[in-house]
Amino acid sequence: MQRYFEYDLTSGLVVRVFACAPEQAEVQATAGAPYIAAGAADPAASYVWNDQILDLPPRPEGGHGLTFDPASAAWVDQRDAAALAEDLDRARAAALAEVAAMVAEIRRAMISDLPGQDMIYLQKAAEASAFVAAGSPDDLSGFPWIAADVGITAPTAAEVAAVILGLSDLWALVGAQMEHARLMARDEIATAGDPAEVAAAVDRFALALSNIGG
Repeated sequence: MQRYFEYDLTSGLVVRVFACAPEQAEVQATAGAPYIAAGAADPAASYVWNDQILDLPPRPEGGHGLTFDPASAAWVDQRDAAALAEDLDRARAAALAEVAAMVAEIRRAMISDLPGQDMIYLQKAAEASAFVAAGSPDDLSGFPWIAADVGITAPTAAEVAAVILGLSDLWALVGAQMEHARLMARDEIATAGDPAEVAAAVDRFALALSNIGG
């Protein structure tokens, strides 16, 4: 038995593998299709040019829309400008959605996704600031959020206010860093020249997020 490759005349890429006795090759081959004895060659890593089986160069990462040119032994992009622009627009839109999803996931983890919870945090932070500015009074009638947290968040009103303000300061730091990274990613995605650059911008953003706050 002998292995054979059928291949595309334009690209040289292998389109079918079959095995048979040499005298049966003409019968087993698809009518009109070129074929060649393949030996032990890997069909996924080979192409045929000038009746020779040659090593196929790896397809570039992210190489959507590329075709193989056997004459130059290279992957080439034969799409017109309009098609390239459409692919880039799609890549940008998908990247922006991915960036937004990553930010939303971290915000949910750090804040909450309960409706109105962000407003509660803001009110607590404002009240804690007012409480400290008032000298941490014993009368909590004007500080309902702090009063509600005493014995839960911390044992005393002063400790509750300290916890609230500490978390608020932490969120201000982390939130600002996240927003800076998001805006940087948005601008890089908008100015990327091809889908590979778009993907690289998303990767840089993901790395930046992983480094925020340790």
